[in-house]
Amino acid sequence: MYRADEPAFCRSCGSAWTAGSRACASCGEPLEAVAETATPRPTFRDQSPRVRRVGIALTVSAIAAAAAAWTDYDQLDFIDRALSGAPIDLEAGTASDNRFFALGAVNLLAFGACAAFFLSWLFEAGRNLRALGRQGLRFAEEKRVLWFFIPVAHLVMPLLGLRELYKASCGPAQGDWRTQAFPAIFGVWWLVWLISNLSGDVAAWYFFGDRGFELDPLVFAQRLDLLGNLTRIAAAPLAFLFVRQVHAGQLRLAAQLPGVKRA
Repeated sequence: MYRADEPAFCRSCGSAWTAGSRACASCGEPLEAVAETATPRPTFRDQSPRVRRVGIALTVSAIAAAAAAWTDYDQLDFIDRALSGAPIDLEAGTASDNRFFALGAVNLLAFGACAAFFLSWLFEAGRNLRALGRQGLRFAEEKRVLWFFIPVAHLVMPLLGLRELYKASCGPAQGDWRTQAFPAIFGVWWLVWLISNLSGDVAAWYFFGDRGFELDPLVFAQRLDLLGNLTRIAAAPLAFLFVRQVHAGQLRLAAQLPGVKRA
């Protein structure tokens, strides 16, 4: 039997019942068949401060990407003028290169900081799912973060973890949270995110590879870098929309579900 202060949850429908029950009060399934061994829940923590920090970091990252996109355009314009045979100013070209690499470094730092804030929020949001008593989760909070760093698997597995986080956070308080729809706009967000990262990776390979000063590969790399920066700008508001909706869903569940310990 379960102690009264350690409720069990029905794996069939997700409803809670108290110690001594023989069947789920919501769906009637026998306790022995569907009860999950009770473990102490972590404390639910309001993630509002983290959400604000993620929003600021995404904004800064988008601004840095916009500045980097401007340098990409400036570089492409300079190369186009050189290819067309128009007179070029070598000092202006050197200044354009310096702006490109300086703002590129700022862009990279802003992206890294943004990723750190987002992954920190992602871990804590996953931890809140256990605090809310959500059952049947496939991803532990640390694995939901670690999949971002696994080559090849990082193309798909993080999306599956984010999808589960959204469904468990925004799904019904009672019943099966897996029935919650996952908005298509977040699938678009993930596609835009992948395009941004893959474009940037290939561009960096071209920029820093031992290719000498060949204009055709340089133009190709510059266009890829421009695409990567523009898609990063587009991904930022979609990422924040995802964070806000998950956050709002968890606050709603914390108010509706019994037995939630709040910090």
